[in-house]
Amino acid sequence: MPFLGQLADNAIVFQQAYVMQPRSSKAMAALALGVMPDPRLRPLAWEESRVLGKDSFFNRLIDSGRRFYIGTAQPYGGDNLQLFFNAVANNRADRIISFEDIEGDETLRNDDTGLSQDFLRWMKTSDKGFVGLLWTECAHMPYDTGSAPFGRKFLRDRYDNCLRQIDDALRALVQGLKSSGELKETLLVVLGDHGEALGEKFDRGHGNYLYEHSLRIPLLIYNPEVLQRRIDVNARFQLKDLPSTLLYLLGEQSDINQSVNIFSKGESDKLYLSNVYQDFKLGVIENHTKFVYRPTYDITYVYDLAADPRENVNIAGRYDEKTLQKMKREVLGWYRYQTEYIEKHYP
Repeated sequence: MPFLGQLADNAIVFQQAYVMQPRSSKAMAALALGVMPDPRLRPLAWEESRVLGKDSFFNRLIDSGRRFYIGTAQPYGGDNLQLFFNAVANNRADRIISFEDIEGDETLRNDDTGLSQDFLRWMKTSDKGFVGLLWTECAHMPYDTGSAPFGRKFLRDRYDNCLRQIDDALRALVQGLKSSGELKETLLVVLGDHGEALGEKFDRGHGNYLYEHSLRIPLLIYNPEVLQRRIDVNARFQLKDLPSTLLYLLGEQSDINQSVNIFSKGESDKLYLSNVYQDFKLGVIENHTKFVYRPTYDITYVYDLAADPRENVNIAGRYDEKTLQKMKREVLGWYRYQTEYIEKHYP
């Protein structure tokens, strides 16, 4: 993504950004509410009535006088995205669009650039400040694009076509902000909602396990006026920590739910993980050690991420049974805590 690479020259680039569970619907809850999502199968995103009237990142920004744009190139209803994000804004979104609403010919509607153009048209309808959520679609299976500069023979080629299309959509967005004079007053946040597996370890799509390729996401914050050079941040954190960090950067009250300002975190902070695809999995990363537990089969995995970043060698056999049982109790205890937290705050 050459244009994204250019943006990084005037951005805060986060090197250790993770999701708790590699699913779009889980990322939606983390981003909107600043919480670790429900580790179970059913996400809050599918039950928007549970978040209506609750404290949220977008409510805070609307309360401070900003308009709210929700746009996705997904078909209407995909992961309940439009209804969920409007609910976390107390149904105060100024514009909500999906694939079917994007103006232009069919080629444009199949291109994430159409989403950028729709947002730019909406932005010009008022002088008020704004917060825009543009959720692209292309880089999800089956990785369909109108053009194919890398060909379509292999899965990775199709995925690269999608990244090129998203890069073009990002270029259109930034150029539109610049030509309107809004760019210097705008914080542009570019992030992924989960990782992606393209055949690594015989894994595809969002990923069925808790490997790094499924959990780690790109994340940068761009503004050419404020950020005169690239700043790399090596703190380890999850997507739920982004709301507190953005509120802090915008000068707003930043304490929100389970979100923790990224700039207060360290390179080896502990992270809890889950995945519901195929059988259920729980995990924790502490320092350089990742522990994964599959309760259905009572199987454990331990990886040394410093010595074995590709997670090729399961070193669980180097640990005694007492230590492994302690790790199991820890992830099960976290699972119990987080499910109770979700039930209490979002009944």
